[in-house]
Amino acid sequence: MIRYIDSAGWAWEVCEVVAPATPPRRADAPPPADEDSALGSLYFFSRLGTRRLRAYPDSWSHLTTPDLERLCHDAQEIN
Repeated sequence: MIRYIDSAGWAWEVCEVVAPATPPRRADAPPPADEDSALGSLYFFSRLGTRRLRAYPDSWSHLTTPDLERLCHDAQEIN
């Protein structure tokens, strides 16, 4: 988990939740309805709410605060 303070002064915690490994699919099996969900998500938590981002860089934990803030901005709010 990584903590950072955004440009507005709000504290955020960021963590990656990786989907469990699944067995390989057979060639004739239908694809899952939501292919992205098999990869995992990046979650952003603050007093402002929770956000989830499915497409994110592998090196997210080494990003600068402005880069994390941009990812958070792109993330979808979760109610």
